[in-house]
Amino acid sequence: MGERDLHTVLVDLDGTVLQREVTVAQGTAPEPVLAAATASIARLVRQAPRPQVLGIGFAAPGLVDIESGVVHTAVGYDW
Repeated sequence: MGERDLHTVLVDLDGTVLQREVTVAQGTAPEPVLAAATASIARLVRQAPRPQVLGIGFAAPGLVDIESGVVHTAVGYDW
């Protein structure tokens, strides 16, 4: 797993993996990381067997304020 690897996984309600994708962001600042994540999510949503997405989760390595959802420090990223 590389420093800028983004892992996107599409699962069903039972947690069964339906699709998986690994992409690399073109930088470590928030903008290229979010652009790569958004594009990856969009590709997997288009492949979803049903046209309904119930939720999206995001994990970042480092310090995340659970209540606000703000990533304060992400290891390996310029955040």
